[in-house]
Amino acid sequence: MSPTATIPGTKIDTLFHYRKIPWLLAQGNILDATFQNKLKRMQAVIYELDSYLESTWNIDQGELSSYWNKIYTVLSDFGLSKADQKAWLKQILKYQEHELSTRENRSPTRYSLRNLYFYKSCDVKLIRRLIYHHAPKLKKVVQPVDWTAFDLLTEVNDDIEDLREDMTTYNCNRFLFDIKEKGVSYVRNNYRAFMKSILNESRKRLGNPKQSGGIKQLHEWTETIHEQTVKLLEQRLLEFSKEEVSKAIIFAKIS
Repeated sequence: MSPTATIPGTKIDTLFHYRKIPWLLAQGNILDATFQNKLKRMQAVIYELDSYLESTWNIDQGELSSYWNKIYTVLSDFGLSKADQKAWLKQILKYQEHELSTRENRSPTRYSLRNLYFYKSCDVKLIRRLIYHHAPKLKKVVQPVDWTAFDLLTEVNDDIEDLREDMTTYNCNRFLFDIKEKGVSYVRNNYRAFMKSILNESRKRLGNPKQSGGIKQLHEWTETIHEQTVKLLEQRLLEFSKEEVSKAIIFAKIS
């Protein structure tokens, strides 16, 4: 998830364009402004939860519940049953557990890169799931599982891009923790290897030149984000040493 202290519409628009939500809506011929606004409200209340978690070390359970009540209220507008609402929010709850575990002196590096970044993409996967639920025929263009590599790589990109900003918050930035605990050389090799493995999986699944236009487009985006993220990785590792990231405020709270 990509939190922000304030939640202007342009922030959500930027996220949606980055994650190709307008393209998916267009593929499904979803022109309903009311539905699109509901998607934005959904993202906004998730951002509000995330902003609270990244700005507050000592979590108040009552206040935390108030953010979740908002999320359930907005999700109910999509016509889902109570059981479906609970099931569809499991990944967000799981990622919240990752965030809160730092308060127990537990590092996100105990998870594999794939596991952590899978759950970190929980918000965009929920938005996309709501779109597919609204327009099931979209599965003939691109299936939900086809987005896996794209989601993993964009979440890695987010952590690397937001490194400086996240040094001033309690964000569970895996990239930040990795540099602090393992050092630049290890991080460079580990992240490059992980991203390459994800790209290879995508090429195997989506790279057949006979694939449909939607699949071909998604594969091109995945190739592009991989290239961009590798370059960004090298840039950040030149800018930030183990000593530099140790100044992050979260490390004043945990050992």
